Amino acid sequence: MARPTDARSLFISMPSREQALEAQKANLLRFVRDNAQEYDALPYEPFTRQRSGKFGVQTAIVVSSVPGCVGLRGVALVNELSTQEKEKAICYYPGLLITEKLHAKFSKQYYCPTSLELQALTYREPDESNARPLLIVGDPTSHGAIINDGVRSQQRGEYI
Repeated sequence: MARPTDARSLFISMPSREQALEAQKANLLRFVRDNAQEYDALPYEPFTRQRSGKFGVQTAIVVSSVPGCVGLRGVALVNELSTQEKEKAICYYPGLLITEKLHAKFSKQYYCPTSLELQALTYREPDESNARPLLIVGDPTSHGAIINDGVRSQQRGEYI
């Protein structure tokens, strides 16, 4: 399917990508504030903390090179990384910890498709006997929650 040549004009009145990411972050903060009682009952702090520099890998947010993704950003390494064939963590994935019940509520109010299940952390609703994993909704202003578009991996982007 060919991309329409006038599609770019649809983006003229839209906020910049940076403003959109800041608005998403504001939604996370607002959600915690609006649901303070539920968050006070959790055994965890609402947001994970990010300690800068622990991994020693510098990353930068750059313009995406995926075809058709005008205005999107990706995470790239500042310097080439040698892992000596071992796995190496590159950056944290900071964000808002959230129960499945709160996530359903969050999803009805906001669109922010950056949530992951955290099987290492569990939470038990007061009326339940089995623990459930918590989810994390990524902080969209952090390098860890912005998807790398594969420029350095030499993989071509695809239209979806």
